[in-house]
Amino acid sequence: MGKLRTSMRGFLVLAAGLVAGYAAGRWTGSTGREGTQDASPAVATFQGGSVTADELRAALEEQGPLLRQDSASPAGRKRLAQELVRQKLMEQDAAAKGYDRAPEFLRERRRALVALYLRKELEEPLARHAPTDAELQDYLDRHRAEYAQSERVRIAHIFLAAPAGDGAARKNKLVEAEALLRKLAKAHDYYAFATAARERSDDAATKVGREVADAAFELRGTEVLADRVIESRSGLHLIKLRTRVEATNADLASLSGLLRGKVAAELRSKQEQEFFAALEKKAGVQFDEAAMAGVQVGPATGKAVSSASGRR
Repeated sequence: MGKLRTSMRGFLVLAAGLVAGYAAGRWTGSTGREGTQDASPAVATFQGGSVTADELRAALEEQGPLLRQDSASPAGRKRLAQELVRQKLMEQDAAAKGYDRAPEFLRERRRALVALYLRKELEEPLARHAPTDAELQDYLDRHRAEYAQSERVRIAHIFLAAPAGDGAARKNKLVEAEALLRKLAKAHDYYAFATAARERSDDAATKVGREVADAAFELRGTEVLADRVIESRSGLHLIKLRTRVEATNADLASLSGLLRGKVAAELRSKQEQEFFAALEKKAGVQFDEAAMAGVQVGPATGKAVSSASGRR
């Protein structure tokens, strides 16, 4: 029973492959290879045709590891030859009954032909072209802003309002700020700064100015408290460095691996556009907008419809 299931699975896989090949115009009577006459001896014959040694060998080579192992014995080779015979008998009978002229078969044949055409004329030439260093550099030059990163810092901030015009009030606020700074410097609680900001900051949403930014960029490390009160015209600031991101340069040496896939995708898109534009220009394609507007679209059936290229 196990061998029967294995044989049936092999037949179904083989049949699917042969149908796809036939739909693309691969099988041409007694020829073992497309476009060439198969002169190898017949391993099986029947009325109207045969299975040749080259056909059997090709079928063996297309088997997966498990099926190939099963087909390595004389009995296995005979089973595979029998499957090829059955396939050809079904092809003959299908053609005799006109199935090769059925609309659904012709649609699949056209799709298979288009898929083969695209693979040979577009995809394989593109796959053979690896992006050059010049193409990588050109892409990097056009997208440098995406990869070059300036130095950045993120800080926690406490603001004590003390306008520069009010000398006495500002002096008192400075004393208050320095006392708070000393307290925070001694604190071992990770949330001490955040708690003080919530309780003491006059305006947590205040945008920092140049004085605070310069002081922040002077700090190094993470979770580093500035050791001084920063003064600005609007008041006094205590800051703590949370994270720091160093500047990165967009150089080809470090980014070539990342860029290679992006450049290949860009080249593919460009080549596809040029390929189809040339094809349409050669054929003199014209669209009748009025005729297209008259095409009525019925309700959706829920069935997926494939395009001529086989894409969903």
